[in-house]
Amino acid sequence: MLPDHLRDDLKQRARIERAQEDSAEEERAEQLLNAVMSLSQEEVDAIYYKLWPNEDSKQRAFGSVQHAVDLCRKEQRARPLQLRSAFAQLRQMELGLAVTEPATPRILLVDQDASRLLVWRKILLDLKV
Repeated sequence: MLPDHLRDDLKQRARIERAQEDSAEEERAEQLLNAVMSLSQEEVDAIYYKLWPNEDSKQRAFGSVQHAVDLCRKEQRARPLQLRSAFAQLRQMELGLAVTEPATPRILLVDQDASRLLVWRKILLDLKV
């Protein structure tokens, strides 16, 4: 049987080693997150296309980030800055709107002088603008 002071010393060393391992894991996770966040859109698209050829990469990325946000909430942890940034960017994804015909261009004329407005209107109509 070990004396109390040696047993306490071993427990203290074990706690220090666990804390160092946890710190190293968190540092590695931070490095991985930074590496992922530094990828260009083309690199991300290429990666997701290889993994899921028939799925939208932006929607898949949004799902992954949403999952990470949910985990942070569940574990009651603060969301890292990179995660908040990714979430904000991906929430503003492009809408896939199909344009069937180009919109008719419009010009807004603003002037205090009504006669000058009529002159400009006539010029623009003559120019077919």
